[in-house]
Amino acid sequence: NRFCLSLLAKMPTDGSYVTDVKVSGFKKVNRNYLYIIQTTWSDGMKFEIYRRYGDFFSFQDTLLKLFPTEAGKYDSLDRKIPFLPTVDNVFKLFGRTNSESVMQARLETINYYCQTILLRVGDHISRCSHVINFFFPTPNDKQLRRLG
Repeated sequence: NRFCLSLLAKMPTDGSYVTDVKVSGFKKVNRNYLYIIQTTWSDGMKFEIYRRYGDFFSFQDTLLKLFPTEAGKYDSLDRKIPFLPTVDNVFKLFGRTNSESVMQARLETINYYCQTILLRVGDHISRCSHVINFFFPTPNDKQLRRLG
């Protein structure tokens, strides 16, 4: 289907996958805050990528559709994919302002979420095309260095 083809279009072709991720900060670009994410890939490449909170929410929405069992759709005890507050709930939890303290609180939530997706939900999710595509660098991201 078209959805799966669009995910595969941006994938790395060498079979590499993300092995580590850390949300290290945020920066304001124009009127938007971008989270700064350090990614390490199985081929030794490191990148600094930038994503908005809304990008994480869209990512989460698709992930829940791709893995309904792990999303707890059939049985809440089967849920392995962590919760990510919706934008509306973020406002309730952290406030509407874009103050640095609010951004820092969101950063900690996003960092926990990313760590859980990569390290605690299993390879069938952490190495799926949707996860790889989300963390795959865009032209606005930058390569840091190759390990080793």
